Amino acid sequence: MVAQRTGCRFVLPICISVILAALMAFPGDSAPMAGGTLRMSLADSDVTSFDPIVPFDNMSIWTMLHMYDQLVRAGKDGATVEPDAADSWRTSPDGKTWVLHIRDGVTFADGTPLTAVDAQLALERAGSKDSNFEDNFALVSHATATDPHTLVVSLKQPSASFLAYASLYAASIAPEKAVKAQGNKFWDHPIGSGPYVLAEWVKGDHVTLRRNPRYWQKPYPYLDELRFDVLTDDNTRMLKFRGGELDIATNVPPNQVEPLRRVKGVAVKLFPQMRFDYIYYNHARKPINDIQATSMLPPMLDWNDQLKPYPYDTAKARALMQEAGLGNGFSTEILLYSGDILASRIATILKDEWKAIGVDLKVTVLEAGTVRARRKVSDFD
Repeated sequence: MVAQRTGCRFVLPICISVILAALMAFPGDSAPMAGGTLRMSLADSDVTSFDPIVPFDNMSIWTMLHMYDQLVRAGKDGATVEPDAADSWRTSPDGKTWVLHIRDGVTFADGTPLTAVDAQLALERAGSKDSNFEDNFALVSHATATDPHTLVVSLKQPSASFLAYASLYAASIAPEKAVKAQGNKFWDHPIGSGPYVLAEWVKGDHVTLRRNPRYWQKPYPYLDELRFDVLTDDNTRMLKFRGGELDIATNVPPNQVEPLRRVKGVAVKLFPQMRFDYIYYNHARKPINDIQATSMLPPMLDWNDQLKPYPYDTAKARALMQEAGLGNGFSTEILLYSGDILASRIATILKDEWKAIGVDLKVTVLEAGTVRARRKVSDFD
């Protein structure tokens, strides 16, 4: 849910890659106007990394998608892909080989030409052991730049998902020579070929992106600057929005939707999100490995009554606990990614609901890389 000032010349799309093409003129204008700064808050924690293969948080994702190009990007409908750094592609008859042509005239923000070698490195890093997206790119056998404008990608087996994965921010393209020369230090001051460049990062406060004058897709971008403020507190975010310090505020609290609708010059936008959330258990650990211990947990959630729910049944849950030999309850831990506000709220509900049957849920918030490392070695409940 988003609150948006109608005086700004933009719309907020479902897919971030559409935002530049979606910039609109002020009401009554016949053409877009260049210049100005857009200031917004994503209701998220600070950027965790500008290295595309690392983060899961929205702050990192939204900023990176303005700084880098990928081979392809999500279409405006959110269901198709369209050209980005690659302007065309073809597949072999067996579907295992993709040949992508890197468009002419694309340069990084420092003027270095973007070539197939840079795109090759992007896919290699996305599928590496250091990547949090290794599983997504496991279908890639290898990628080879046969000339500056041709990238040949060999898959382990035919996959209709390849282009979708190639559009992910994890496959963002950076200059190969600079990445290899500077190592991890490159990501402190990264260079991409996207519409904006990193101008300032005040940790814990804001990220400012400045228009890239070398961006290949003219006349975009229209705005001179984008500023993303770190405001995780709902009340603070809404106060700053109402006070005119923000042009867009996301994650509007439900109790403030109707009051905001009545404010002149403010538009509240509702849009679907393509996501699902889940909780999975480590069945190698006690008492979670007991089917009775886990089967009694869903009935202890008060579900949205518009959905077909598990029955909310405290007595049944306690009976299952007794049958499992856990009548006195037990303690367990849930791991959350830092910056995932929704997951934090869900965990709070779980903790409160499960307490009624003696389950003490410890909520542990960690950086995404730490969570993934613990998950790989089954160090979680």
